[in-house]
Amino acid sequence: EELRILDEEASACQRIAEDLVAFSRAPELHRDRIDMERLLCESVRRFGETPGGSNQPVHLTAEPGEVAADPGRLRQVVRNLLVNASHFSEPDQPIEVVGRRCGEQGYGISISDTGPGIAPEDQGRIFEPFFTKRSGGSGLGLAVCMGSVEAQGGPISAETNPDRGATFHVRLPGSTIDSKGVQG
Repeated sequence: EELRILDEEASACQRIAEDLVAFSRAPELHRDRIDMERLLCESVRRFGETPGGSNQPVHLTAEPGEVAADPGRLRQVVRNLLVNASHFSEPDQPIEVVGRRCGEQGYGISISDTGPGIAPEDQGRIFEPFFTKRSGGSGLGLAVCMGSVEAQGGPISAETNPDRGATFHVRLPGSTIDSKGVQG
């Protein structure tokens, strides 16, 4: 039991350190073609292998689609949103992850939890650095998400669902990379 607690605390410290590094670094991107269906499947699988994700079911619906983005940064965005959703979801209630093409170009990701939703007075602050409503939270996860998504040319937003919970939306633009790896 003590080892399990130490493992959870070490994981929490590692996430905070990673968020601090991600928050403080310049928005240098290493764009590549990303198969979004595959990235989402891998991200959900990896989340399920973590101590915090192993007890939280995740339902994934992902359409095929490609974007030109930084795969490491995008995985971090999905991971941060899944971790956030798991902290606010009711036990054993699934987190819903949906990936869809947006027209001919672009791709959208939505991650929904089953928690209390976002209080109206917090709606404008949830992406601010160090703002958190979660005990033990650093307040950097959503700020890192916003910085990463905006650096890749897309918006991120959040809304309270009519029934329960909140949904975070990420929209990645349909930029292209030619055969030489040059973004267009």
